[in-house]
Amino acid sequence: MQDTGRTNRHIPPTAAPPVARTRPRAEIMGMSTSMSERLSASLADVEKRHGGATVSPILPLALLRAVRAHDLPTEILEDEDLTVSLPRRLGLKDVIEAQIRRYEQLGRRGVPVTEVIDLLRLVLRRPDAEAILRDAGRQVAREYLQGVATATAAAARVMPTPARVATLRAATRRMLRRVVGRGAIEVSGKPLTVRISNAITAIMGVTGTACAFYASAIEELASAYTRVQVAAHHDRCAARGDDACEWVLAD
Repeated sequence: MQDTGRTNRHIPPTAAPPVARTRPRAEIMGMSTSMSERLSASLADVEKRHGGATVSPILPLALLRAVRAHDLPTEILEDEDLTVSLPRRLGLKDVIEAQIRRYEQLGRRGVPVTEVIDLLRLVLRRPDAEAILRDAGRQVAREYLQGVATATAAAARVMPTPARVATLRAATRRMLRRVVGRGAIEVSGKPLTVRISNAITAIMGVTGTACAFYASAIEELASAYTRVQVAAHHDRCAARGDDACEWVLAD
């Protein structure tokens, strides 16, 4: 064979470019994959237990108003571009305002539980979720007091203790019926004990954080009836493995 004077060199194959890792949607939203899986299971559980059920529009209204209030800016940074940040911080996106108006116009017509679940899911992704839920709970109690029982609450403050406790128990049941879907409510005892089976917040909350909504509503209502600041201790929670959620009032 004739020597051409060229040396054959081994050229290594070009390495394949690294495959970009696709981040799960849950990770992008700040949730762990395991939490996302549990949340998906919770959604299926909600559909099974509450499918077709409705709640009062005050529940989604309170959630949206609380989100908006928490997004109000407390300070303006020197180099902040307000055209970008202010709409986000104020919570004044058209879709939010449109939803608020729609719920305000519903009157006594119910909102599907599955629709409320979407709002809860968004709130629970926020670092200030518990504060928002507590604010929403207080709004629900105040709405109930303004619309139904202001005079009753005022009269209850001067009643003998047994009558005042009985009146508070009845008011707590009526208020909660508006916002529990198909959950079963039991209100009993002294100190006041509230028990909710199949609570929406426990199914959705994964860790029980969402139950702060009911705790705050119960506390606000009880304080209005007793003129004493009370705390609702939530030692039993379905999200943590108990058979129901339970709150016990204490001064």
